[in-house]
Amino acid sequence: MNKKRVALISVALIITIGTLTGFILNRNVHAENGLVVTGTLVGKEVDINSKIPGRIVKLYVSDGQKVKAGQLIAKISDEELLAKKAQAQALVDAAKSQLDQANLAVELQRQVNQTNVNKAMGAYQASVAQLKKARNGARTQEIAQAQASYDLWLKTSQRVHKLYAKGAVAAQKVDEVDTQLKVAEETLKMAKEGARKEDIEAAAAMAESAKASLEQANAGLLQTSLAEMNVAAAKAKYEQALAGLKEVEAYLKDTEIKAPAAGEVSVIYVENGELISTGMPIATITSDDSLWVEVKVRETDLDKVSLHQKVEVELPTGTTYPGEVAWINRKPDFAAKRATGERDDRDILAYGVKVVIKAKVRDAVIGQSVRVNFSR
Repeated sequence: MNKKRVALISVALIITIGTLTGFILNRNVHAENGLVVTGTLVGKEVDINSKIPGRIVKLYVSDGQKVKAGQLIAKISDEELLAKKAQAQALVDAAKSQLDQANLAVELQRQVNQTNVNKAMGAYQASVAQLKKARNGARTQEIAQAQASYDLWLKTSQRVHKLYAKGAVAAQKVDEVDTQLKVAEETLKMAKEGARKEDIEAAAAMAESAKASLEQANAGLLQTSLAEMNVAAAKAKYEQALAGLKEVEAYLKDTEIKAPAAGEVSVIYVENGELISTGMPIATITSDDSLWVEVKVRETDLDKVSLHQKVEVELPTGTTYPGEVAWINRKPDFAAKRATGERDDRDILAYGVKVVIKAKVRDAVIGQSVRVNFSR
């Protein structure tokens, strides 16, 4: 047997073995209790991209490693962002201080202005009452009070003069009583005759002056409005500074790249020390939360498969999980068996079927062959 013939035989054997292997992996087995099909375990792949540019300072995972949702995958350098955060925090502190001062100024201005208004209002009301009294004259009871006061001081004066004549009181006491008697006499006279013209004019002038003071005090309230405008401006600056700080903090948070879901690290695209840009992929994770099996069912067995059908998925380890038919392709993928040319012989087509695993899978490897029992 020459070398050429040996080579041809070897190639033929390889082709035969490959064909048989493909047939075995995709065969439809008719078990005693129904249809069992071998398929491939597939998982949803999640790309992890960087939201910010920077340098990879540390990778925390490796290819094939199992990760949990939220687990740290990589760390991007944050020195510049930390410096920016310090600057932003300083701006926030300064803006907050200005806002506090503006609020304090408004409160003090409000208190001072309100006090001035209250005082001016009281003085104005008193001056108006005094003017009204001067114009209308004394009331009957005021005249009666003035008369009673005059009568009392008159009797007192007469008694004191008698005592003075006897030497019982000093001359100073007589003068004091006579002075009080004159005051009472003038008060009674004014009450009976009314205020003099000049007194009325003086009261009117005082009322006008008090009114002007009240208007000036009310005008001071406008200063409070201006101070409140300063508060609004200071508040806007503070909120702007705070927004800048929050933005930097968000960027800092993005320097820690975490797994969005539990699964297996299938690919890592970067290395420690590598510079990356925004949107650059860091790694790909095959999620454990959404595993399914892709199988090919021959058209002769398709009547044993239905949408939402409950099935059983068996891993190579022998562990079984519940599954459900989620999709049946109505378009054939390939011919599972080719016609040989014999009478009544024809191609047998195969249809793709997607079976979703309805439980948490912990001992599976993406891409491995699994068995699906459609007779569950």
